Amino acid sequence: MLAAGVVLAAPLTAPLGRADATDRCIADSELGQRLLLTRRFVEARPHLLACGAAACPAPIARDCAERARQADASIATVIVSATLRDGSGAPDARVRIDGAPVAQGEAVSLDPGPHRFQFERADEQIDETVVVDEGARMQRVVGAFAPPPPHRLARRRLAAELTGATGIAAVATSVVLGALARTDRDRERSECASAADCTDYAGAQRDFHAAHTDATASTICIAAGGALIAAGIAVWFASREHAIAVAPAPGGVALQGRF
Repeated sequence: MLAAGVVLAAPLTAPLGRADATDRCIADSELGQRLLLTRRFVEARPHLLACGAAACPAPIARDCAERARQADASIATVIVSATLRDGSGAPDARVRIDGAPVAQGEAVSLDPGPHRFQFERADEQIDETVVVDEGARMQRVVGAFAPPPPHRLARRRLAAELTGATGIAAVATSVVLGALARTDRDRERSECASAADCTDYAGAQRDFHAAHTDATASTICIAAGGALIAAGIAVWFASREHAIAVAPAPGGVALQGRF
């Protein structure tokens, strides 16, 4: 009796399995059609491919296969990249489309219509909406980090010039102090050439301490001056690479923004 029960149960499972598969095909077909009507082609495609498989009933499979071709024809692909003002790449820039991170240089499938593109690098950000064409293939969207506005550039250059000028003044002061130190040292030696020949010991002591003080101050000034000059140069070069603006690019869209 047990054996017969097993034999009788076996043919019942196959129709139930086929019914479940058909239900899934119908569900994928209905969802895929709804997504197509709302122009959400990227979401619709996997459902249409699923119900277009050979395992689904033939009428459903044919309809889904045709609708999947429609979705493929409407889906757009874009390639995003970030560049610096001189046209070189900016691989450290982070890119997002509609808030989702994407990799530079890789094709991304999108539904046609407006999408938000964000490019971030250090404290700079480009945030712009771009309309993606239906069925576009490899549409390029470039985030170009460009020079700052003139007024900001002028402020940075002024800061660089003031910093560099202060450094040059410090170096000049170092030269003067060095000359005074040498003068004091020469006077000390003339007053006390040796322990046996010292005409003015007290004066020699004063000149020695004065020479030591001037020499120390000269060393500090030249070190500070060099640091200030280097900082001024760094600020000047940095002022040439910041800010962003919006501009078109051949074969796609170049996004640039301003701060």
